[in-house]
Amino acid sequence: MRVDKTLLQLTVFAFLILALTILFTLLGWDSTVYLLSAEHFLGKDVYFDNNAPRILSQIVATVWKLTGISETVARLISVLMSVGLLVATYLIANELFNKRVALFAFLFLLLNPLFLLYSSKVYTDISLALIITITTYLFYTGLVKDRPVNLMFSGVFIAIAVLIKYPGLILYFITASFILLKERKAIKNPYLWLSYLISLMLLIPSMSQFSGGVINYASTFPYLTEIQNPHYFITLPLILLTATPLFVLLLLKKRMKLFEGNYLILLLTIFFIFGFYQIVSSKDIRYLLPLFPSVFILASKGLDEMISKKLPETFEKIRINFKKIFIEIFLLPLIASFILLFFDFYYKPNSIIQAAQYLKPVEGSLIISNYWPEISFYSQKTTKWFPSTEEKLHQQMSEFKIDYVVAVETKKLPTELRILGIYTDSEPIWVQIKNIDSLSFLTKVKQLEDNLMITAVYKFNENIPNRTLVNVTDKLSLAELLPNN
Repeated sequence: MRVDKTLLQLTVFAFLILALTILFTLLGWDSTVYLLSAEHFLGKDVYFDNNAPRILSQIVATVWKLTGISETVARLISVLMSVGLLVATYLIANELFNKRVALFAFLFLLLNPLFLLYSSKVYTDISLALIITITTYLFYTGLVKDRPVNLMFSGVFIAIAVLIKYPGLILYFITASFILLKERKAIKNPYLWLSYLISLMLLIPSMSQFSGGVINYASTFPYLTEIQNPHYFITLPLILLTATPLFVLLLLKKRMKLFEGNYLILLLTIFFIFGFYQIVSSKDIRYLLPLFPSVFILASKGLDEMISKKLPETFEKIRINFKKIFIEIFLLPLIASFILLFFDFYYKPNSIIQAAQYLKPVEGSLIISNYWPEISFYSQKTTKWFPSTEEKLHQQMSEFKIDYVVAVETKKLPTELRILGIYTDSEPIWVQIKNIDSLSFLTKVKQLEDNLMITAVYKFNENIPNRTLVNVTDKLSLAELLPNN
């Protein structure tokens, strides 16, 4: 097999760049949950979410068996998956179009600010993007290029995508829509049905966990009340169609080359991922990462046509400064990436990690905190969230012998920083340091501060007679209780 030297060089370069992002970024809320689940698979029961997807945590746990539990190792796994996504993007772009399009798509994705930001944070979005891209490649080459083995393996990767993150179910819609719009003759292909059967058989053993996770996802659909709704599997595809411009393209089918097979498979990926993003009420910009490869491949194809001067006749006389175009296309995203990474580095919530490390050697195994995943992971102690009232806090600390509370308060920040996953609200609303300072049964033992957070550590004060409560809500106005934002 001939080695693509360009791809090899790009891969090494990409790994070095993405590995460096570990120095500038920290784990996020969800990523610490995944790593806590990985520890669970190694026999440490600090925390485990039975409804959360498990594949990423199991991969990390498998590697940790060889290396020992290490945050750096987990983040290098995320980097390798990000590099894998770049390679998969290159391969499918080369398969669909040509090597130059593949090169541009690789660089577009590598220099994208959000991709750089999340490449080493151990989120499932990069992993899902990788598996969706691999599945797209296998499905397209298996169906259109008549490679039965690829087609059957696409079924395996559909199942993996679903088990990495439940929106992987979108692949069923993408592949079915491609067949109906472009390859209807494939309905008689036995390998196609075998691939779907393989995917379903691989999902059956995880059905109990899988169904619970899907129900949680369904609860975020603003248009659907519950998954038990008998019209659920009828209305969801319709919502996905109407939430995207797909129906407009259907009207233009006969006039657009975008409905050629190599364009269509990319468009369907974009439309269904974007459509899913539209219908869920809980939104995060990283949820769009799985559509980036398709977007950048199409953009790269457009750039390739410009370079080849395959422009409409009306534009033939326009002079194009290609040097300027390249500077704008590749340099500006790089500058934006450095700015985004700087903000993420500047606003690193180091005080949370320092508080967790402070509590790691102390006696006791239970903590209460509003940032429980990070505190739990870095302290290696079971951490639960705050109850709804101060009275319940006192009750739980007494009943379960919880010695420490960690309250984290976010400083006032620009709204734009929410793109980094930084939020200024807290749950429940009364959990603020000035409120907890007033509670007679807690004594502050440490306060830490960074550019983003103020983190206070409190110890349960067992010397207070009868552990009398101070009703904070009676002493403060509602305006004072609202979080800064």
